[in-house]
Amino acid sequence: MTGWSTEEGRAGARPIVLGPGEGRPIPGREEVVLKATGAETGGAAAVLEATTAPGGGPDPHVHHDNDELFYVLEGRMRFRVGEREVEVGAGAFVFVPRGTVHAARNVGAGPVRLLAAFVPAGPERDMEAFAAAAPAERDRLARRSGSEFVAPPTTPLGKE
Repeated sequence: MTGWSTEEGRAGARPIVLGPGEGRPIPGREEVVLKATGAETGGAAAVLEATTAPGGGPDPHVHHDNDELFYVLEGRMRFRVGEREVEVGAGAFVFVPRGTVHAARNVGAGPVRLLAAFVPAGPERDMEAFAAAAPAERDRLARRSGSEFVAPPTTPLGKE
């Protein structure tokens, strides 16, 4: 299937249909492919597919302006959402309300593949710059998109 979108819809939103492997790749530590951006959804949501190597995943952070949703397609992931930790596999869904500190770690032997979404859209705008930035610059870019990294947890994810 070849991806397509049209200029139809309300407030800048347009239909999007993408086949497997289609979307805009974002280089970085993880394989990330943007499936839909705020520019395409009228700001309603941004969706990405990520592939994370064993031991990989985002450090503790918080989105002040966006909810974040995850759907695990393959592998095992440990999520910290607020004070709670849970290990999940394929088919699991995790919802992180805005303002909630969260992190994730691939705790399996193989890659994890998942879908993630920001509602409303926003953080995806700086993903390319973020992936290429030095650590000090990442903090500034995160704040620009309404997010911030927080101190690491006392017990690292997956090390209990």
